Amino acid sequence: MLLLSSGSFTIQTGQRPSEFGGLEAMITGLCDQFPIHLRRNREIFVGFVVVFIYLCALPTCTFGGYYIVNLLDSYGTAMSVLFIVFVEAAAVCWIYGAERFSDQVKEMLGHRPGIFWRVCWKYISPIFILCIFIFAMVQYKDLTLQDYTYPRWAIGVGWTLTASSLLCIPGYITYYLITTPGTCIERVQRGLNPESQTQQRQERIPINPRVILGTA
Repeated sequence: MLLLSSGSFTIQTGQRPSEFGGLEAMITGLCDQFPIHLRRNREIFVGFVVVFIYLCALPTCTFGGYYIVNLLDSYGTAMSVLFIVFVEAAAVCWIYGAERFSDQVKEMLGHRPGIFWRVCWKYISPIFILCIFIFAMVQYKDLTLQDYTYPRWAIGVGWTLTASSLLCIPGYITYYLITTPGTCIERVQRGLNPESQTQQRQERIPINPRVILGTA
């Protein structure tokens, strides 16, 4: 009994940092995007988010919670994560440019990434991720758990959950094209060719580690 209790405690304490990290990343991004409304009332906003997540997680603690967790795990992360990662890799390496990204890595680290990393960023990683996503779609089968087959409405809920993650990308693209001034072609060109602020800096502040503290 003591061994089981210690194992459960170890698992719970090991999961806490990952939960806090993911939650903090989401909250920080929203506060940075809406600083006037959220950053000033960060404590209240965090409280609402935690309570909302708690209420959403309550059904997983019921007798049918295992089936809910399996549904969320199958439709909430598998295909949507693959597609989102592919879009991120394609946006950085094919649209923003791997060479431009390498130049900015050089500004931060002092050296450009090697040819191996650039080849992986441009070709190997995006193509492999896209192939895995396509194979996952082709080999899709209705969700089952042991001898239980999920009803059609549950499958629909799962695909709705998947679509809720995937539609964020075209949704933001539509929002950007609507809110950006200019013609349609100018909006697309501005979105596909971001300005590099680091290359436009005329003055650079040198980093001097020798700082005398306590001087006026």
